[in-house]
Amino acid sequence: MKKNRVLQVIGSLSMGGAENVAMNLYRYIDREKFEYHYLVYGEKIGIFEKEVLALGGKVIHIDEPSNGYIKFSKEIEKVLIEHGPYDIIHSHTLFNSGFALKMAKKVGVKKRIAHSHSTKNKVRNSIYIKFYQVIMRKLILKYATDYISCSQEAGVFLFGEKVFLNRGKIMKNGIKLDKYKFNPITRQKVREEFNINHKFVVGHVGRLVQVKNQLFLIDIFKQLVTLREDACLILVGEGNDRGLLEDKINEYKLTSSVILTGNRDDADELMQAMDVFVFPSLFEGLGLALIEAQAAGLHCIASNKVPREAFITDLVKQISLDEPIEHWANIINEIQEVDRNQYYPKLEKGDYNIELLASSVESLYLD
Repeated sequence: MKKNRVLQVIGSLSMGGAENVAMNLYRYIDREKFEYHYLVYGEKIGIFEKEVLALGGKVIHIDEPSNGYIKFSKEIEKVLIEHGPYDIIHSHTLFNSGFALKMAKKVGVKKRIAHSHSTKNKVRNSIYIKFYQVIMRKLILKYATDYISCSQEAGVFLFGEKVFLNRGKIMKNGIKLDKYKFNPITRQKVREEFNINHKFVVGHVGRLVQVKNQLFLIDIFKQLVTLREDACLILVGEGNDRGLLEDKINEYKLTSSVILTGNRDDADELMQAMDVFVFPSLFEGLGLALIEAQAAGLHCIASNKVPREAFITDLVKQISLDEPIEHWANIINEIQEVDRNQYYPKLEKGDYNIELLASSVESLYLD
Protein backbone atom coordinates (compact mmCIF):
# COMPACT_ATOMS: atom_id res chain seq x y z
CA MET A 1 0.00 0.00 0.00
CA LYS A 2 1.32 3.42 -0.96
CA LYS A 3 1.96 5.63 2.03
CA ASN A 4 0.76 9.22 2.14
CA ARG A 5 3.86 11.39 2.45
CA VAL A 6 3.51 14.26 4.95
CA LEU A 7 5.90 17.21 5.32
CA GLN A 8 5.76 18.50 8.89
CA VAL A 9 7.12 22.07 8.91
CA ILE A 10 8.15 22.50 12.53
CA GLY A 11 11.29 24.67 12.57
CA SER A 12 12.88 22.64 15.39
CA LEU A 13 12.80 19.19 16.92
CA SER A 14 13.91 20.34 20.35
CA MET A 15 11.69 20.35 23.44
CA GLY A 16 8.62 22.58 23.12
CA GLY A 17 4.83 22.50 22.96
CA ALA A 18 4.41 22.48 19.17
CA GLU A 19 7.39 20.17 18.80
CA ASN A 20 5.88 17.69 21.27
CA VAL A 21 2.59 17.72 19.37
CA ALA A 22 4.30 17.15 16.01
CA MET A 23 6.36 14.33 17.50
CA ASN A 24 3.42 12.71 19.29
CA LEU A 25 1.50 12.59 16.01
CA TYR A 26 4.20 10.44 14.43
CA ARG A 27 4.37 8.16 17.46
CA TYR A 28 0.67 7.35 17.38
CA ILE A 29 -0.51 7.86 13.81
CA ASP A 30 -0.84 4.78 11.57
CA ARG A 31 2.67 4.60 10.09
CA GLU A 32 1.50 1.98 7.59
CA LYS A 33 -0.55 4.77 5.99
CA PHE A 34 1.65 7.82 6.54
CA GLU A 35 5.33 8.67 6.15
CA TYR A 36 6.51 11.78 8.00
CA HIS A 37 9.29 14.15 6.95
CA TYR A 38 10.20 17.01 9.31
CA LEU A 39 11.48 20.32 7.94
CA VAL A 40 13.61 22.15 10.52
CA TYR A 41 15.59 25.39 10.41
CA GLY A 42 19.32 25.56 11.05
CA GLU A 43 21.85 22.80 11.66
CA LYS A 44 21.12 22.16 15.33
CA ILE A 45 20.20 18.53 16.02
CA GLY A 46 17.07 18.40 18.15
CA ILE A 47 16.35 15.93 20.93
CA PHE A 48 13.63 14.20 18.87
CA GLU A 49 15.60 13.69 15.64
CA LYS A 50 16.99 10.27 16.55
CA GLU A 51 13.49 9.02 17.35
CA VAL A 52 12.09 10.33 14.04
CA LEU A 53 14.70 8.33 12.15
CA ALA A 54 14.07 5.23 14.26
CA LEU A 55 10.36 5.42 13.41
CA GLY A 56 11.16 5.52 9.70
CA GLY A 57 10.86 9.25 9.12
CA LYS A 58 13.22 11.82 7.67
CA VAL A 59 14.60 15.12 9.01
CA ILE A 60 15.49 17.85 6.49
CA HIS A 61 17.52 20.90 7.55
CA ILE A 62 17.45 24.24 5.73
CA ASP A 63 18.78 27.71 6.58
CA GLU A 64 17.01 29.88 9.12
CA PRO A 65 14.39 32.18 7.50
CA SER A 66 16.17 35.15 9.11
CA ASN A 67 19.00 34.62 6.59
CA GLY A 68 16.71 35.95 3.86
CA TYR A 69 13.09 35.21 2.98
CA ILE A 70 13.60 34.91 -0.77
CA LYS A 71 16.33 32.33 -0.22
CA PHE A 72 14.15 30.64 2.42
CA SER A 73 11.21 30.31 0.02
CA LYS A 74 13.44 28.83 -2.68
CA GLU A 75 14.88 26.31 -0.22
CA ILE A 76 11.40 25.19 0.77
CA GLU A 77 10.45 24.77 -2.89
CA LYS A 78 13.61 22.73 -3.44
CA VAL A 79 12.76 20.46 -0.50
CA LEU A 80 9.20 19.95 -1.76
CA ILE A 81 10.49 18.88 -5.19
CA GLU A 82 13.56 16.84 -4.22
CA HIS A 83 12.09 14.99 -1.21
CA GLY A 84 8.50 14.81 -2.48
CA PRO A 85 6.09 14.49 -4.00
CA TYR A 86 4.10 15.22 -0.85
CA ASP A 87 0.43 14.49 -0.39
CA ILE A 88 0.12 16.75 2.66
CA ILE A 89 2.00 19.67 4.17
CA HIS A 90 1.30 20.35 7.85
CA SER A 91 2.87 23.59 9.05
CA HIS A 92 3.25 24.45 12.74
CA THR A 93 5.38 27.60 12.42
CA LEU A 94 2.71 30.25 13.06
CA PHE A 95 2.90 33.23 10.63
CA ASN A 96 6.02 31.79 9.05
CA SER A 97 3.74 29.09 7.59
CA GLY A 98 2.79 31.49 4.79
CA PHE A 99 6.00 30.83 2.86
CA ALA A 100 5.75 27.03 3.09
CA LEU A 101 2.07 26.91 2.12
CA LYS A 102 2.62 29.17 -0.89
CA MET A 103 5.45 26.97 -2.17
CA ALA A 104 3.39 23.83 -1.51
CA LYS A 105 0.56 25.20 -3.62
CA LYS A 106 3.03 26.07 -6.37
CA VAL A 107 4.37 22.51 -6.64
CA GLY A 108 0.95 20.89 -6.42
CA VAL A 109 0.55 19.67 -2.81
CA LYS A 110 -3.19 19.13 -2.48
CA LYS A 111 -3.63 19.19 1.32
CA ARG A 112 -2.10 22.25 2.97
CA ILE A 113 -2.67 22.61 6.72
CA ALA A 114 -1.82 25.62 8.89
CA HIS A 115 -1.73 24.75 12.59
CA SER A 116 -1.69 27.45 15.29
CA HIS A 117 -0.10 26.67 18.65
CA SER A 118 0.14 30.13 20.23
CA THR A 119 -1.72 33.33 21.04
CA LYS A 120 1.34 35.51 20.38
CA ASN A 121 4.69 35.14 18.68
CA LYS A 122 6.64 37.81 20.56
CA VAL A 123 6.37 39.33 24.03
CA ARG A 124 6.56 42.76 22.38
CA ASN A 125 5.61 43.30 18.75
CA SER A 126 7.31 46.02 16.71
CA ILE A 127 5.68 47.77 13.76
CA TYR A 128 7.81 45.56 11.50
CA ILE A 129 6.48 42.39 13.19
CA LYS A 130 2.88 43.57 12.88
CA PHE A 131 3.36 44.33 9.17
CA TYR A 132 4.94 40.90 8.69
CA GLN A 133 1.94 39.28 10.41
CA VAL A 134 -0.51 41.04 8.10
CA ILE A 135 1.34 39.85 4.98
CA MET A 136 1.81 36.30 6.25
CA ARG A 137 -1.83 35.97 7.33
CA LYS A 138 -2.88 36.87 3.78
CA LEU A 139 -0.61 34.14 2.41
CA ILE A 140 -1.91 31.59 4.93
CA LEU A 141 -5.55 32.36 4.19
CA LYS A 142 -4.91 32.22 0.45
CA TYR A 143 -2.87 29.01 0.31
CA ALA A 144 -3.99 26.83 3.24
CA THR A 145 -6.78 24.32 2.67
CA ASP A 146 -7.36 23.76 6.41
CA TYR A 147 -7.07 26.02 9.46
CA ILE A 148 -6.60 24.21 12.78
CA SER A 149 -5.49 25.26 16.25
CA CYS A 150 -5.04 23.94 19.78
CA SER A 151 -7.53 26.46 21.22
CA GLN A 152 -10.01 29.06 20.01
CA GLU A 153 -7.79 31.91 21.16
CA ALA A 154 -4.83 30.50 19.21
CA GLY A 155 -6.98 30.06 16.11
CA VAL A 156 -8.30 33.62 16.21
CA PHE A 157 -4.76 34.97 16.70
CA LEU A 158 -3.34 33.37 13.55
CA PHE A 159 -6.30 33.29 11.17
CA GLY A 160 -8.47 36.17 12.38
CA GLU A 161 -11.77 35.83 14.22
CA LYS A 162 -14.13 35.79 11.24
CA VAL A 163 -12.19 33.16 9.27
CA PHE A 164 -11.49 30.88 12.20
CA LEU A 165 -15.02 30.91 13.60
CA ASN A 166 -16.40 30.13 10.12
CA ARG A 167 -13.81 27.71 8.77
CA GLY A 168 -11.40 26.80 11.55
CA LYS A 169 -11.24 23.64 13.62
CA ILE A 170 -9.93 23.08 17.13
CA MET A 171 -7.81 19.97 17.62
CA LYS A 172 -6.82 19.75 21.26
CA ASN A 173 -3.22 18.77 21.91
CA GLY A 174 -3.03 15.13 22.93
CA ILE A 175 -0.72 13.35 25.36
CA LYS A 176 -0.06 9.71 26.20
CA LEU A 177 -2.09 9.88 29.41
CA ASP A 178 -0.99 6.63 31.00
CA LYS A 179 2.63 7.87 31.07
CA TYR A 180 1.60 10.54 33.56
CA LYS A 181 -0.59 8.46 35.86
CA PHE A 182 0.72 8.86 39.41
CA ASN A 183 3.16 6.15 40.46
CA PRO A 184 4.57 6.27 44.02
CA ILE A 185 7.48 3.97 43.07
CA THR A 186 8.57 6.35 40.31
CA ARG A 187 8.13 9.28 42.68
CA GLN A 188 10.48 7.70 45.21
CA LYS A 189 13.04 6.79 42.54
CA VAL A 190 13.22 10.34 41.15
CA ARG A 191 13.31 11.97 44.58
CA GLU A 192 16.23 9.75 45.53
CA GLU A 193 18.01 10.56 42.25
CA PHE A 194 17.87 14.29 43.02
CA ASN A 195 18.27 13.89 46.80
CA ILE A 196 14.96 15.61 47.54
CA ASN A 197 13.27 12.91 49.63
CA HIS A 198 12.06 15.21 52.37
CA LYS A 199 11.47 18.30 50.28
CA PHE A 200 8.37 20.23 49.21
CA VAL A 201 9.01 20.18 45.48
CA VAL A 202 7.82 23.00 43.23
CA GLY A 203 8.09 22.03 39.56
CA HIS A 204 7.98 23.61 36.13
CA VAL A 205 8.42 22.15 32.62
CA GLY A 206 9.08 24.43 29.65
CA ARG A 207 11.68 26.02 27.41
CA LEU A 208 13.84 28.50 29.31
CA VAL A 209 12.66 31.54 27.36
CA GLN A 210 11.03 34.85 28.19
CA VAL A 211 7.46 33.79 27.40
CA LYS A 212 7.60 31.00 29.99
CA ASN A 213 8.44 33.60 32.65
CA GLN A 214 10.81 31.51 34.77
CA LEU A 215 12.59 34.61 36.05
CA PHE A 216 9.33 35.57 37.75
CA LEU A 217 9.11 32.03 39.10
CA ILE A 218 12.55 32.42 40.71
CA ASP A 219 11.28 35.57 42.43
CA ILE A 220 8.25 33.65 43.71
CA PHE A 221 10.45 30.83 44.94
CA LYS A 222 12.73 33.23 46.80
CA GLN A 223 9.67 34.37 48.74
CA LEU A 224 8.46 30.80 49.24
CA VAL A 225 11.66 29.68 50.98
CA THR A 226 11.05 32.36 53.62
CA LEU A 227 7.77 30.55 54.39
CA ARG A 228 9.10 26.99 54.37
CA GLU A 229 12.72 25.88 54.54
CA ASP A 230 12.03 22.49 52.94
CA ALA A 231 11.07 23.99 49.56
CA CYS A 232 13.01 23.17 46.42
CA LEU A 233 12.43 24.06 42.77
CA ILE A 234 12.95 21.88 39.70
CA LEU A 235 13.05 23.56 36.28
CA VAL A 236 12.88 21.06 33.42
CA GLY A 237 13.94 22.41 30.04
CA GLU A 238 16.61 24.35 28.18
CA GLY A 239 16.74 27.69 26.40
CA ASN A 240 18.27 31.11 25.89
CA ASP A 241 17.31 32.36 29.36
CA ARG A 242 19.36 29.76 31.21
CA GLY A 243 22.24 32.18 31.88
CA LEU A 244 19.86 34.84 33.23
CA LEU A 245 18.23 32.26 35.48
CA GLU A 246 21.57 31.03 36.79
CA ASP A 247 22.62 34.62 37.55
CA LYS A 248 19.42 35.26 39.51
CA ILE A 249 19.69 31.95 41.37
CA ASN A 250 23.25 32.85 42.39
CA GLU A 251 22.23 36.39 43.34
CA TYR A 252 19.46 35.07 45.60
CA LYS A 253 21.78 32.36 47.06
CA LEU A 254 19.37 29.62 45.98
CA THR A 255 21.87 27.29 44.29
CA SER A 256 21.32 24.55 46.88
CA SER A 257 17.54 24.53 46.41
CA VAL A 258 17.03 25.08 42.65
CA ILE A 259 17.68 22.29 40.16
CA LEU A 260 18.06 23.01 36.43
CA THR A 261 17.73 19.63 34.72
CA GLY A 262 18.23 20.78 31.12
CA ASN A 263 16.34 18.95 28.37
CA ARG A 264 14.98 15.61 29.55
CA ASP A 265 12.86 13.02 27.78
CA ASP A 266 11.37 11.79 31.07
CA ALA A 267 9.33 14.82 32.14
CA ASP A 268 6.47 12.42 32.93
CA GLU A 269 8.64 10.76 35.59
CA LEU A 270 9.96 14.06 36.96
CA MET A 271 6.38 15.23 37.48
CA GLN A 272 5.83 12.29 39.81
CA ALA A 273 8.41 13.77 42.19
CA MET A 274 6.76 17.21 42.29
CA ASP A 275 4.21 18.43 44.84
CA VAL A 276 2.96 21.47 42.92
CA PHE A 277 3.34 22.64 39.33
CA VAL A 278 3.72 26.37 38.62
CA PHE A 279 3.08 27.76 35.13
CA PRO A 280 3.44 31.58 35.07
CA SER A 281 3.54 32.05 31.27
CA LEU A 282 3.18 35.46 29.62
CA PHE A 283 1.09 33.75 26.90
CA GLU A 284 0.26 30.23 25.72
CA GLY A 285 -1.59 28.67 22.81
CA LEU A 286 -2.91 26.04 25.19
CA GLY A 287 -0.32 24.91 27.71
CA LEU A 288 0.42 21.23 27.08
CA ALA A 289 2.64 20.90 30.16
CA LEU A 290 -0.27 22.05 32.31
CA ILE A 291 -2.42 19.22 30.96
CA GLU A 292 0.39 16.75 31.61
CA ALA A 293 0.69 18.01 35.19
CA GLN A 294 -3.03 17.48 35.77
CA ALA A 295 -2.74 13.94 34.39
CA ALA A 296 -0.03 13.41 37.03
CA GLY A 297 -2.47 14.59 39.73
CA LEU A 298 -0.49 17.72 40.57
CA HIS A 299 -1.88 20.89 42.06
CA CYS A 300 -1.24 23.56 39.40
CA ILE A 301 -0.81 27.30 39.75
CA ALA A 302 -1.17 29.03 36.37
CA SER A 303 -1.07 32.62 35.21
CA ASN A 304 -4.12 34.43 33.87
CA LYS A 305 -2.54 34.32 30.41
CA VAL A 306 -3.06 30.56 30.01
CA PRO A 307 -6.24 29.64 28.06
CA ARG A 308 -8.95 28.19 30.27
CA GLU A 309 -9.34 25.29 27.83
CA ALA A 310 -6.28 23.80 29.57
CA PHE A 311 -8.08 23.82 32.94
CA ILE A 312 -9.50 20.30 32.78
CA THR A 313 -9.74 19.62 36.51
CA ASP A 314 -10.16 21.60 39.71
CA LEU A 315 -6.45 21.04 40.37
CA VAL A 316 -5.72 24.32 38.57
CA LYS A 317 -5.79 27.68 40.32
CA GLN A 318 -5.35 30.76 38.14
CA ILE A 319 -3.55 33.84 39.45
CA SER A 320 -3.10 37.17 37.71
CA LEU A 321 0.46 38.16 36.84
CA ASP A 322 -0.41 41.54 38.36
CA GLU A 323 -0.70 39.94 41.81
CA PRO A 324 2.34 40.47 44.04
CA ILE A 325 4.95 37.76 44.41
CA GLU A 326 3.93 37.31 48.05
CA HIS A 327 0.43 36.29 46.95
CA TRP A 328 1.79 33.62 44.60
CA ALA A 329 4.10 32.27 47.31
CA ASN A 330 1.31 32.16 49.88
CA ILE A 331 -0.97 30.21 47.55
CA ILE A 332 1.79 27.69 46.82
CA ASN A 333 2.55 27.36 50.53
CA GLU A 334 -1.10 26.52 51.27
CA ILE A 335 -1.16 23.51 48.92
CA GLN A 336 -2.48 20.38 50.62
CA GLU A 337 -1.74 16.80 49.58
CA VAL A 338 -4.46 15.02 47.58
CA ASP A 339 -5.11 11.55 46.20
CA ARG A 340 -3.28 12.03 42.93
CA ASN A 341 -4.99 9.14 41.13
CA GLN A 342 -8.52 10.45 41.52
CA TYR A 343 -8.19 12.91 38.59
CA TYR A 344 -6.82 10.50 35.99
CA PRO A 345 -10.20 8.98 34.96
CA LYS A 346 -11.55 12.43 34.10
CA LEU A 347 -8.70 13.11 31.69
CA GLU A 348 -8.88 9.59 30.28
CA LYS A 349 -12.47 10.26 29.17
CA GLY A 350 -11.67 13.70 27.80
CA ASP A 351 -10.39 15.11 24.51
CA TYR A 352 -6.67 15.17 25.34
CA ASN A 353 -5.83 11.53 24.64
CA ILE A 354 -3.16 11.34 21.93
CA GLU A 355 -4.86 8.36 20.28
CA LEU A 356 -7.95 10.53 19.69
CA LEU A 357 -5.84 13.37 18.26
CA ALA A 358 -3.94 11.01 15.97
CA SER A 359 -7.22 9.56 14.70
CA SER A 360 -8.61 13.07 14.04
CA VAL A 361 -5.47 14.07 12.15
CA GLU A 362 -5.62 10.89 10.04
CA SER A 363 -9.17 11.79 9.07
CA LEU A 364 -8.11 15.36 8.26
CA TYR A 365 -5.24 14.13 6.09
CA LEU A 366 -7.47 11.76 4.12
CA ASP A 367 -10.50 14.08 3.84
